[in-house]
Amino acid sequence: MNRNIKALRTLWIVPVVLLISSCSGDWLDINNDPNNPVDPDIELLVPSMQTGMINVLVDRFDVLAAVGQNIESTDTQYDLGSDGGIPLGYEELYVDALINAQRIINDAPLVDPPLTTHSGMAKVLKAYIFTVLVDLWGDAPFDEALLGAEGPDAPKWESGDVLYPKILSLLNEGIQELQAGGLPPLNDIIYNGSTDNWVKFANTIKLKMALNISDAGLASQAINDGVIDSNDDDADFIFGSGLAPENRHRMYQLHYQSNKAFYMSNYLMYTMYKSYGNPEEADLVDPRMRYYFYRQITSFEDAVSTGKVVPDDFPCFGYGSRYNDPSTWLVTCAYGYVGDGYIGRDHGDGQGIPNDGGSRTTYGAYPIGGMFDDGSGKTVGQSDGTGAGIYPIMTNAMANFMKAEAVLRLGVAGDARTFIEAGLRASIEDVMAYGSTANNFNAALAPTANDVEAYVSAVMARYDASPDSGTGDNAGTKLDVVMEQWHIANYGNTIESFINLRRTKLPFVRSANNLTARMSIQPVNTYPRRIPFPQSELATNPNAPDPDQVVWFQTPIFWDDNNYPDRF
Repeated sequence: MNRNIKALRTLWIVPVVLLISSCSGDWLDINNDPNNPVDPDIELLVPSMQTGMINVLVDRFDVLAAVGQNIESTDTQYDLGSDGGIPLGYEELYVDALINAQRIINDAPLVDPPLTTHSGMAKVLKAYIFTVLVDLWGDAPFDEALLGAEGPDAPKWESGDVLYPKILSLLNEGIQELQAGGLPPLNDIIYNGSTDNWVKFANTIKLKMALNISDAGLASQAINDGVIDSNDDDADFIFGSGLAPENRHRMYQLHYQSNKAFYMSNYLMYTMYKSYGNPEEADLVDPRMRYYFYRQITSFEDAVSTGKVVPDDFPCFGYGSRYNDPSTWLVTCAYGYVGDGYIGRDHGDGQGIPNDGGSRTTYGAYPIGGMFDDGSGKTVGQSDGTGAGIYPIMTNAMANFMKAEAVLRLGVAGDARTFIEAGLRASIEDVMAYGSTANNFNAALAPTANDVEAYVSAVMARYDASPDSGTGDNAGTKLDVVMEQWHIANYGNTIESFINLRRTKLPFVRSANNLTARMSIQPVNTYPRRIPFPQSELATNPNAPDPDQVVWFQTPIFWDDNNYPDRF
């Protein structure tokens, strides 16, 4: 990939010179490939840059959502080094997104008048992508990358602590250009050309970086300058519902158009379904439940009696435990059967996958454009849902949880209680509004205003009852409640929960019935501190990090204090 980082590969052509002795004339000068233009239209580079980034976040980094415990898979054994998708994602962020961003940055000032909004937007997105590279891998080529033919064949890598100040400078440049009054881009999928929203997005990136490096001054400045503060400001990527060309959400394709790739997380479903009420009755359910998850069965007992489910083949129960006998739920099975047809998988359950594609719980309307859970309990197929989903890059809900963490952990001025409640309400409002567009939406089954208020009140009561600080890893503190709600709101985002878990070691993810089992998969792998570098880059770039010095499941990135509790 060293050559991919070096070159503006997707924008080059290889001219073919035909030397025909018997012919000459201007008709020979036609060797321009319209599919690979020498000078691409900046307006077309904008959506190409954005879709290139999103394709990686959704398709290549899907396993990271399992590591972050928003979904589950047999890949949560943390054998990430053998998973080709993630290393490919590293390369594709350069080739499919950063190259196009750099071309916009290079060319936009040359237009008359200069397209300052385009270059400012490209700088903000470039900065965001580099935060992803640093927060997941730790090191990346920056100064010597994206230089085209003039760059070195083996660009040098720079450590995260060196890159963070450069990323902040890039964000400042982007903000300045966004505020210069330039023409808006015609094809901005994320913000439809709104410079105000791009500036808020840039400041929210700064706030996230400030949390990672525990910089209270930077956090305060970002908040004061104006972060995302309305659901209308959300940085969302909107998918379509088309088949030709295919532009539906990737997880919709994997879960509604083919046999399902992932399990839903038992931890997440249990937390949302039973954590704030009577666990035996599920009397206080998270209002997002019917939007996040679609149950393909509504009663395990009925599914067993009809043969749709064979208990002995169902990994949710694990190692011989029975859905109707809690005494058999072993420590390897976090909650056994969540209840009422919610069938998922426990973190670290590496058992094989049985023929359960038609019975396990799957994605609902949010965020992939699937089915609203109307209680029909059908096996979803190609005619269900639309696939017109979203990818929540950075949202109002996330920004409020960031502010709450900044207050509690960094001592930034503000009321953390106000921020967590605002984040919770923003997430619920966003999910319910989007989910109401599902083609099978049933308003009679949607949570009422009273349902929402009851749940919010229960969360806030737990927050009020929690201590400000705790011993050891802060489990059970106010910060734990904040991170739990942030974790739930991250559903559909593939990377933020993994980053949050490494930064705060929260929320306290209950990984077994006895609440003490480790998140590490022993003796297979410990909880990963970073993502492994692509083998192709390690093998071909002599300036790449030494794999003997950077062990991906042991070596933390620069902002990670590595103070992991025993449960990791």
